[in-house]
This record gives sequence, structure tokens and C-alpha cells, in this order.
Amino acid sequence: MKIKIDRKVLVDCLDVVGKTVSSRGILPILAGVVVEAKKGKLVLKSTDLELSTICEIPCDVLEEGGACLPARITTNIVKSVEGDVLVETQGEGSVKISSGQSEFSIKALPLEDYPVVKEIEGDSFKIAREELARVIKEVAYCASKNDMRPPLTGCLMEMIPEGLKLVATDTYRLAVSTAPVDVPLKTGKGTKAVITPAKMFNIVTRILRRADKVEITIGEQVQMRGKSGEMEIAVISRLIEGKYPDWEHLIPKKFEATIVADKEVIDATLARMCILSEGGVHGTKVEASKGKAHFLKTNPELGNASETVEVETSGEAKFTINEEFLSEAVKVCDADSVEIKLAGDRRLIMVNGKGKKYPQTLIMLVLVS
Repeated sequence: MKIKIDRKVLVDCLDVVGKTVSSRGILPILAGVVVEAKKGKLVLKSTDLELSTICEIPCDVLEEGGACLPARITTNIVKSVEGDVLVETQGEGSVKISSGQSEFSIKALPLEDYPVVKEIEGDSFKIAREELARVIKEVAYCASKNDMRPPLTGCLMEMIPEGLKLVATDTYRLAVSTAPVDVPLKTGKGTKAVITPAKMFNIVTRILRRADKVEITIGEQVQMRGKSGEMEIAVISRLIEGKYPDWEHLIPKKFEATIVADKEVIDATLARMCILSEGGVHGTKVEASKGKAHFLKTNPELGNASETVEVETSGEAKFTINEEFLSEAVKVCDADSVEIKLAGDRRLIMVNGKGKKYPQTLIMLVLVS
């Protein structure tokens, strides 16, 4: 293999595939990145056995071939040089990386030991990157960080007549949002729903931030593919096995009280309440009626904070809430005002942007006793 490529282009590609290079050391080969040169293109691949990334970019291919390079060392080398980069395989399992007067000869990893990484086949649909990014922002943060219940560490991704629906819950809170799609999923098998690791959504948001459209393919795995500049990028993930909780029955049908507040004002108030959350002490009392909402946060080790905010009220609300959960819910609402609705009989509140119909974001937070 012998290629010549612009340094910045190669750095960008290495940064992309670096997101799924394993850092846990379980299998030393997973610390590498596969580099393949063929038909005027450079293809880079990496995997941590849960997530995989493929990045394809045009380049000057002087000799076709491939190698597996140590990802961290290779990235550091390419970032350190200036000008075009020449990458060339040599005998005895080494690879030469040169640029200008700089030249490195590094030991390659055994290419034949690297797991197969390839794009998948299945049912596909396309969605605008901005819509995908929005729905991920509104939902994915509610996925559980606890591996004891694997399905909860992912997001339920479901195709509905309106487009894409995304759901996440850690049992303390639940987020639901929808987004329209450009090309609907057509399977002939009815609704398609899969549990996708939340980590995948977070990575896709970062590496496909310059893409116009994202093509999502659902098969034995799930794949998200898009074009970022000249780079063709595909992120592939395993699906999480298991049954996702029956979440729809948790959404209250009626509410006993509603608070409507300016988003910036309520966001700032909650930020001040969160200052006294040190030590994992959560719980802010909220009382709202007659156009005012009073917040009281107490931390036995630090002291207390209180604040009264002018709001619109319907009914009287009195509850205690995890202020950090409520703060996160408010932040993702895409509206000037937010609605906080109390379903006291269910010990839940619902948070969403005022007047939002489609796409609508619903986030339910469990009351803190």
C-alpha cells in the first residue's frame, strides 16, 4: 500500500474513526485502525466490538493494499507533521509515514486478526441531520448509565406514520420526541422498533455534524451514514437485546396543575438551586399558585436557597423535584416558554415547550419523596 494525502484530511479521518477505537485493552488489536487503499479512495475502519466506524475519502492511491496501524501513535504522528503525508507499507510488518523532512517507521498490527467491519444491509430511511440532532438532544440524555438493565442504556427507535420516534428512560425520568423523515422506512411488516445504544447517538451527533442528510439502516445491526465534506462516514452499532419497558401507559391523561414559565428565567432559577446539590443531595420544593412559583432548596451540609418567580398558573401545584433532572428537561425544550404539568396521582410531572405540536417533546420526571 502506498498513498499520498493531505495532512488535515487524514487527521480528520483519524479523529472520526478514533471515536470507536477501544481503549479498554481487552483485545490489543482493537487499539488499531484499519487503513485500506483502493480505487482512488482511502478507507479507515475501527471497532470496539459494540460500535464500528467506517470513513472513506478520496486520495492519491499509488499502490493498493492495506494495513492495521496503532491508532493513537498514528494520529499523533500525522498531527505533528506539516504538508502532504505519504503512507507506505514496508517489509517485516512495518509502515513508513513521511512528510517533508520527517519520517517515521512504525510497527503495524496483524491485519488478519482485526474483526471484520463492513456496512450493513436492511431497511433504510433518510432524515435531515438537524432533525436527527434535535431529537437526540431532547431524548438521549435520559438513557440509563447503569448496565444492570441493558435495554435502558439505549434509546427505543421506532418508525411511526409521522416519522421517527425516540424514547429513553432511566426509570426516574422518561423522554419522548418525534422527527419527520425525508424517505420513510418501507418494510411491509408494520412498525419497526429497535433498541439502539445511546452511545451511538452521541457519537453520530459529533462526527456527522456537517452532514446534510443521514441515512439510517436497520437490519441485524443499525447503521447511520452521512457525508461530511468529502468524507463518507458510516457508524454501525449492535442492537440491544431485551424488552423495552411499556412506557406509553406512564404518560398521564390529565393534570391537576400547570405552570407556564419563561424558559430563560426558570433555567436560571434551577441553575441556582443546583449549586446546593453538592454531595448528591437532591430535592427542591416547588409551590405554585396565583401567578407565582416558589422554589426552596435545602442541603443540610451547606444551607438553603429560595427564589420566587412570576409564572402563569392553572390550579395549585406543590411538589418536590430533583432540580438537576428538571433543569435538564427545561434546557432541551425548543420554545421561549415551558410548561410544567403536575399529575399528582401519578407522582409525575411533564415538561414540554409551550405550544409545541410537532415535533413535540415530552419529558416526565419522577417526584422526589
